Amino acid sequence: MNWSNIAPAAATLFFIMDPLGNMPVFNAILERFDSKQRSIIVAREMLFALVILMTFLFTGTAILDFMGLTESSLSIAGGVLLFIIALRMIFPQPVKSSTEVVEDPFIVPLAMPMVAGPSTIAILLLLSSSQPEHIWTGARHCSFPGVLRQSF
Repeated sequence: MNWSNIAPAAATLFFIMDPLGNMPVFNAILERFDSKQRSIIVAREMLFALVILMTFLFTGTAILDFMGLTESSLSIAGGVLLFIIALRMIFPQPVKSSTEVVEDPFIVPLAMPMVAGPSTIAILLLLSSSQPEHIWTGARHCSFPGVLRQSF
């Protein structure tokens, strides 16, 4: 594995997915469950997020071709999404308290959009579309060397 190719993509995905910022949200949503059930819910939601992200990674080129999008338009759209998210962080909207008792969260909001959100999907689509011929080669070797080298 060539870590100089993997590190930029991993760092980008880490900062866009924001696992440290998502932890308080996960804790708030799952506070009424005991620790064993909480672990099961988090593992299940992370598995759903993994499936969603891997689907977009491996079918990214087909999705872009079907929709008639180019890499540059996806880059612009991803940048706009990140900008909107940043603005919402700077100017948060007031939170309305709800008294509804919600059952066990299932896919929404933990797996999608908290972990597998629009910005993460946009980055994965860019990674998969920059050099699609290297995705399957990289998958066999547990890395995406050609994709990462061209994306960053």
